[in-house]
Amino acid sequence: VVAVASPGVGLLFVDTIRYYTDRLCFDFDRDGLVYDLRTLVYVGMILLLSMIKIPFNANHRVADIWWSSINGISGRLGGVNVDSAGEGLQDFLLSNEDKEKVHVLKEYFGNKLNSSDTVYDFSDSPELIYAILKLTPASRFIHASMAIRPETQELVVDDLRIKRPAFVVFHSEKGLNGWDGISSQIRHHLISHYILDNYIYDDTISGLVIFVRKDLYGVVRKQKDIPAIVLYVDMGYIPNFLEIGPYVSDLKYKEVIVSGADEANIIKMSGWVGNTNRRVEPVILLMNGKNVVKKFKPISQRADVDHAYGRTFGLTGFSCEADVHEKNLKKESIGILVEDPDKRRMTRIGDNGWIGNIDNVEMNKIKVYKLPQNNAHYLKIKMLPYKGNEDDQLVLFGEKIDAGTIGMSILAKKNEILVPVGGCYTWHNIIKGGVLSVVLKKRQIIGLQLIEKKNL
Repeated sequence: VVAVASPGVGLLFVDTIRYYTDRLCFDFDRDGLVYDLRTLVYVGMILLLSMIKIPFNANHRVADIWWSSINGISGRLGGVNVDSAGEGLQDFLLSNEDKEKVHVLKEYFGNKLNSSDTVYDFSDSPELIYAILKLTPASRFIHASMAIRPETQELVVDDLRIKRPAFVVFHSEKGLNGWDGISSQIRHHLISHYILDNYIYDDTISGLVIFVRKDLYGVVRKQKDIPAIVLYVDMGYIPNFLEIGPYVSDLKYKEVIVSGADEANIIKMSGWVGNTNRRVEPVILLMNGKNVVKKFKPISQRADVDHAYGRTFGLTGFSCEADVHEKNLKKESIGILVEDPDKRRMTRIGDNGWIGNIDNVEMNKIKVYKLPQNNAHYLKIKMLPYKGNEDDQLVLFGEKIDAGTIGMSILAKKNEILVPVGGCYTWHNIIKGGVLSVVLKKRQIIGLQLIEKKNL
């Protein structure tokens, strides 16, 4: 019954009917009289199934769901006129937990939206926002992921300026926010920048982080009252938007003087961790003495470990990179602990069945240049012409964002790099307290500059 609800799987279902009908006809009629009428038997079985009432919802037959699914395809993929399959299909497909979430969301938007209001879904959840909740889209791009190029992002921004949606769903737990592992704030940085300029956090409902247009909010909430939403931006994904070109001297920049750089260390570590008592995936803690530097999980299987212990442990091998702001760091102070997912506590290698080893530790000295904290009005970082190796790397990190490498082979000895940053939470000061820093590996540069909006 579930198979018939999807046209694609439904065809496989019909083919299965054909196969087993052939087998039955052949077994029951060796003379072949009934077998010659098998086409009529196919049609009869399909019609019979189409008339069966669905046990979960007696008001809808299989055929109703099948055709409603077919009719809804063009709406879901072709534009903003999204056609839901009706309340019956929603009841059939949604779990009790999801039904409760939908009920809460309907109540939330029902109390705050007028019939003419639109909503923009930045979380890539159009099935929920537009099909199930039946909210009116504010853009022709119902999937944010449909607008990746800067040109299409500008089209979305134009739509938002014209439609002026009352609410924006900025993030959701189950949407396609990270379908490629990249934060929407980075992948769609122009859209994100517009939203953060014109909307303010309102509430988190059923896993949806919802923003409201500032002029509808009444008295804008003070920044200190805005909760610290856990939406980290890994600046290591920025190379998707790196622009490399000739030096341009006629633009006006807000210059950041590169001076008083702090020394830090980039640690690279690899090894393995497993448990002899049970198959469980641990969280590994990179330690500098008693301080936790980074948490991560194993990412690969280690055949040598499995062979040595005569069993399969699953994922045991790990490799990680982290930064430590300590000038006199020694390898002897670097180690690992395990956060047991069952016992909910940290433990050492050798306790409670945990085994493991650090195979390699590398430490590289770097220099850190601190940027101003209040960066909301800046869009890009510009690195001036420099002299350095082609494999040099630029790293941005802060206390509120993950460390990440902006790694890209530089195509020429003299050029500039523009890094879009304005679409990030950190740069809009929504999350406070972190010092955003620029780290330069093995590079001699002339300086860094911040480009303001008015100059773009």
